Amino acid sequence: MELNYQGATLAPEVIQLILDKANTYLILPSLLITQLHVESMWGKSPVAIQNNNLSGMSMPFSEESLDVVVRPSGITVTKGSKRPDREGGYYYRYHSLEDFVDDWTYLLRPGGIYNVSGQSEFEVAVKGLFKVGGAKYDYAAIGYKNYLKLMIDRRKTINAANSGALDVLDEGGMQMPVSAKNIIQVAKNYLGMTKQSTSHKNLIDRYNQVKPLPVGYPVKYTDDWCDAFITVISDEAGATDLIGRECGVERHKNIFKQKGIWYQLKSSENTYLPLPGDIVIFRWDHLRTGWAQHIGLVETVSGNNINIIEGNAIINGVSQVARRSYHKYSSTIQGYARPRYGFVTSNRGLPIQEVAREVIQGKWGNGNARTQRLEQAGYDAVKVQKEVNRQIQPITKEQLVGEIISGKHGDGQERIQSIRSLGHDPELIQKAVNEKLKNDKDLITLSSEQAAGGEQPQPRKGEGEVEVDGVIYLVTMKEK
Repeated sequence: MELNYQGATLAPEVIQLILDKANTYLILPSLLITQLHVESMWGKSPVAIQNNNLSGMSMPFSEESLDVVVRPSGITVTKGSKRPDREGGYYYRYHSLEDFVDDWTYLLRPGGIYNVSGQSEFEVAVKGLFKVGGAKYDYAAIGYKNYLKLMIDRRKTINAANSGALDVLDEGGMQMPVSAKNIIQVAKNYLGMTKQSTSHKNLIDRYNQVKPLPVGYPVKYTDDWCDAFITVISDEAGATDLIGRECGVERHKNIFKQKGIWYQLKSSENTYLPLPGDIVIFRWDHLRTGWAQHIGLVETVSGNNINIIEGNAIINGVSQVARRSYHKYSSTIQGYARPRYGFVTSNRGLPIQEVAREVIQGKWGNGNARTQRLEQAGYDAVKVQKEVNRQIQPITKEQLVGEIISGKHGDGQERIQSIRSLGHDPELIQKAVNEKLKNDKDLITLSSEQAAGGEQPQPRKGEGEVEVDGVIYLVTMKEK
């Protein structure tokens, strides 16, 4: 998903950077997104284009003689383009948009110079950018009241132009698409981690914390851990739905096959072109088939070589997270998995019943806009609506039994799914149906056509007929 307004576009990868920091610092996403549109039209201003600086972050006069500055956030910046002559000075130039977002949001962190962290209302968060709202300095020279009006108006129009997306983001109801860049960055954060170190043990603990465990096996600190590494970085990047969870490489390969993302290499004449973000699987005895033995993440591709990040890489006898390079069609490579990056996945993990309650409360909007938001968040809008209907108009056990006897909910799996969608236990309801049919003698008569038994096909049931324990009955109205 991207946001569009007044000819400006905020790309999915930038939105994800903003959401990550909003979650870390407990800041309303719409505050950050609206600010960046006010400041730079989401990067369309000359200052933003020249400096990767979307908010006009400026260099103090005391730093102008320095070639490189390390900010309190730890981000390294250089002297950028000149500020307007009437203001003087220079803007900071950032190496990347990621560096900018890290440094800019650091100012808004809890305990920083502004009072926006933890504010759940947009107007209150804007107020927290000024002394009147608890800030140490005023954020904008135009003053609090003028800036508040500007921000409220801009948020309202951005939100309307994007089907209420800012409301959904503020509710935590929209997960942005996962990119290859996301998972590669997570993997890079682990480079140099060695087996049995504190960080390695934390990684294994994180793998084991997600239940149910694949094949029920808790990974030990002493185990091979290449696939546990892939699983944990996938979890951290929000790519679990795309990649799956495993600690066994062969089983993970089968998951990739089930997802339809596995590309098996042949003995010769391979045409598959690996990309950054691909998962690569190895077998060290050069067999392209058979039990897989190792797994890694493609970081970059250089000509015919892939450069990967892998856990449990043995370098100088030490098991660690490291970079290594291979020919893209090395005989030790069995194949590649290409996760469907860019597809939305849901990290909220809310049960459908809870999502339905949010819909009833109005948090997801109405009509087509609601459907779009639910699907962008990874939910099945049809199933959510069924649950909404059930919660608004609950059906009693007795009513449901009567409807089933009248043939309303179908048979077999169709009936089971229908009963579950209405919040009842299919087994208990079916027992009640059977009991009612057997006890109410005046309600039923044997149908004229019965199954012949054995392997003979079952007769088709006519209108008003039901099957109970292999016997077909014709349902008639019971006289009062």
